[in-house]
Amino acid sequence: MLMRAGEMRGRGDGRGRRRRGGGGEVEEERAIFQTAEQCLVNFHIHVGNELSQVVCHFIQPTLKNVLMNVVLQVVC
Repeated sequence: MLMRAGEMRGRGDGRGRRRRGGGGEVEEERAIFQTAEQCLVNFHIHVGNELSQVVCHFIQPTLKNVLMNVVLQVVC
């Protein structure tokens, strides 16, 4: 089985042997991929934070009003 530099070879007991040497292109590709992946994660975090603020600002008061109306109808 071919392995890239830095990959772990499993031994079944949780320990492994890391292949050393060579693979400059592989390391460069991996670094580019990790950078792109981190940018995507940061984008999702940013968008998620923005959406949660919108939900809290607009939707939550509406839901609160609906729930209060339901409670008032049940109680009264």
